Amino acid sequence: MSSGQRRRQASDGAEEAAVSARLPQVSPHRGLLTGASVESAGDDRRQHRRHRRRGVGANLSATKFDIIYLAVERLGFSVCPDEDFVTPYLIWSDLGVPPDRISELRPHQRINHFPGMSEISRKDLLSRNMAKLARVLPKEYNFTPRTWCLPGEYSSFLQYSRELRKVGKLRSFIYKPANGAMGHGIRIYKNGEQVPCNGVSGGGNGGFDTTGPAIVQEYIAKPLLIDGFKCDLRIYVLVTSCDPLRVYFYNDGLLRLSTEKYADPQKCESDTLYMHLTNYSVNKRSENYAKGDDDSTGSKRSIRFLNEYLQKRDYDVPLMWRNIIDLLVKTIIAVQPHLLQHYRMCRPASPPGSDSVCFEILGFDVLLDHKLKPWLVEVNRSPSFGAEQPIDRRVKLGVLDEALRLLNIRASDRARHANAQKVQSQRRLMRGRSNGAENQHQHQHLQQLQRERELVRRREELQAQLARLRREADRDEHEIRTCRRFRRIFPGDDRVSQERYVKLMLAVFGALTPGRGAGSGAGTLKELEEQYSCERPRQEELMDQLARCEEQLQQHQQPPSADASGKLQNGRQHQNHRRPWQRHHPPQSVQHRQSSLTLSADEVDDSADDDSFDDDDNDAVESGDRQTEAKLEAEGADDASGRLPSVSSTPTLTTSTSTTTPRRRHTVVAASGAGRSRSVQADRSGGIGTGDQQEAEQLCRRMLDQLNELCIRFPGKSAQQAEQVLAGLRQNWRQNKALVAGYWLAKLDADKRRKVIDIVRQNVRATLSRCWRSGADLDESRICRLFDRVFARLLSSNGQGLWATFGNSASWESALLRMREPPSLPELACCRRVVQLCQDCLLTVFLFSGQSAAPSADVGASPSHCQEIPAAS
Repeated sequence: MSSGQRRRQASDGAEEAAVSARLPQVSPHRGLLTGASVESAGDDRRQHRRHRRRGVGANLSATKFDIIYLAVERLGFSVCPDEDFVTPYLIWSDLGVPPDRISELRPHQRINHFPGMSEISRKDLLSRNMAKLARVLPKEYNFTPRTWCLPGEYSSFLQYSRELRKVGKLRSFIYKPANGAMGHGIRIYKNGEQVPCNGVSGGGNGGFDTTGPAIVQEYIAKPLLIDGFKCDLRIYVLVTSCDPLRVYFYNDGLLRLSTEKYADPQKCESDTLYMHLTNYSVNKRSENYAKGDDDSTGSKRSIRFLNEYLQKRDYDVPLMWRNIIDLLVKTIIAVQPHLLQHYRMCRPASPPGSDSVCFEILGFDVLLDHKLKPWLVEVNRSPSFGAEQPIDRRVKLGVLDEALRLLNIRASDRARHANAQKVQSQRRLMRGRSNGAENQHQHQHLQQLQRERELVRRREELQAQLARLRREADRDEHEIRTCRRFRRIFPGDDRVSQERYVKLMLAVFGALTPGRGAGSGAGTLKELEEQYSCERPRQEELMDQLARCEEQLQQHQQPPSADASGKLQNGRQHQNHRRPWQRHHPPQSVQHRQSSLTLSADEVDDSADDDSFDDDDNDAVESGDRQTEAKLEAEGADDASGRLPSVSSTPTLTTSTSTTTPRRRHTVVAASGAGRSRSVQADRSGGIGTGDQQEAEQLCRRMLDQLNELCIRFPGKSAQQAEQVLAGLRQNWRQNKALVAGYWLAKLDADKRRKVIDIVRQNVRATLSRCWRSGADLDESRICRLFDRVFARLLSSNGQGLWATFGNSASWESALLRMREPPSLPELACCRRVVQLCQDCLLTVFLFSGQSAAPSADVGASPSHCQEIPAAS
């Protein structure tokens, strides 16, 4: 052992001996670490602690209690600078925290307040909520004295007081400021008519003035007395999460006694607060205040003493504690609607069941009457952690130590949450189509598509439930290892009680949130019922259901067999075409592309940089159409497979060296050499709109043939080189997809996105015009209207329509299928091919935008079929 280690060991032993000397009769509870005494945590030591750097930091700049510094150091945390709210894992404040601060927290950080907890910590809000619930659930919420909020309810209070006087009942009342603390502004009144409406000024409470909102309560005239003194309980409750709700009760606390023996206010002349209040901040000024030598003497004693005191007098102590815990749970349930609403507003991206960034240690003040019925006096969201006596240090340090351990703050949380966020972001971006989504073009009915999506949605729900159950199991395991004094009271272990509390929670949500929309309110209640239900499936059951769902999804995703009576009259079917990141490369020798939708270098550069697009598109399309008009294949000519010409698994993005004039921006379809010897008029004898459905479908199939012949030409590269570039993009799609998304959705403005789509739109229209019967109105044709719908859908939501087609979305297809006259399978295939061309065009523009920074190193010969289109004059 080194000398430094020996010195540290000796120092730790001296500190431990110092603590033992100060607490001679108090053994720390199990699991509590030892350390320096509270008095040693002075300013010099605090400055020294700020410079220590460890794995987990804490910002304690907003607290005045040294015992919090001690508890944090015992856990191995380091104290961060006051202005640092980014580095620390733990942020502690004695005051309330604004919602925007909670919204800014990172997932690994924790702060000791919930937004919305003021609904029970403020006396006026607590009384309003309890009064509202007492009207709806009178048998459940009957543990608060009758209360009026001033000045709003002053007239009803006076009327009640006068009615009592008329029947000869004498009642005392206690007046409290709505947001007061430490006993400030509290007064006792024997006559209700003496209670002021607008606050009090000066007087018997040390000259303390209070104005503004206040409450007045019926005074509990027969409290439980300990040795003749009035007493109440300070009980500590820990809320670690509100979504879902998790509440813990600390099985220890403080019994606080008044410093003058109690007498009914109506039967004595004295109205001193030392008789009626048990607050330490009030009674410490009394000359009768006694600091006990142990937990059973003095003006502040332990809960253990109270239990022994009551048991000796034959009180039912277990029943009393069941009633107290019931009061605690019901009070937290009363504020749960506010907590959930405020927390989800502050953290909208946090999924239910994720780690909460908020926690709260509440101090409940509970008064027992002479029958041991518990009454809720108030709830403190920032209970005092002053440690003036040994019992304070033992109880409060135990609360802090175990509460912070239950939070399970670890140095690895930052990296773990960062990785989880990265995975979620990638999952959102990389949510590629499932096999069923890839084969959506094989579905003939919308019901099949909907069934597949229901299965996918069901699978995601099961996966989310399974992940939530596993997180809860991990929390339960950590709780078992950590809890010594803390005991979880919601959700509880007793099934009967838990079912009762869940029903109560649903009723409370209905009573306190009546203004919500019917849909959202019903959804919230259903979510709560499923979240807290005792009938939730186990992990094994969920895994079995998930396996069955996967099996059904795989069966549903099997491609249909080629049936002669099939979906098309000539027995053709579409082959599966995959998205860019899922495609397989065809053999390089297979060159079935005979036409190319060419992007000139200038045109792609306009799309890639921040300059504006050129506007001579229509002229280029028309002139290119005149020079490259092709003759279509004969009607009966089918390919060797007996199917429609396949949609290429990798559309070839090719170009040849430009020989065009600088003025020319868009060059269009280069027609098939084999088709040049045939007559165009032979295929223009019938067209869409002639009323002949058979001829219309035949023309659609020929239109699809021509669309399948189109490919995007990459400026400055041959077909083989372009295919290699795209292959690299596909193989690294996980890394490139975010870049493509940022380029398309953020860098390009709406006009540039429209220009990219217009490249495909104009060339598709040129192809359609060549297939069209002369003399007919092209714009009024059904296929033209379908294409217009598709292009509009792709440009919707600032380009999100096209980008959604790269993921697990076919909203444009569903919109077409929901039309009054849904498109036929050939028409739908044409639309799919148009969407694929738009995707290829986007990828080409994106690749060209970074071409100067990362040029391709491989140079290959251009295939002979890639012909340059002469420039338009």
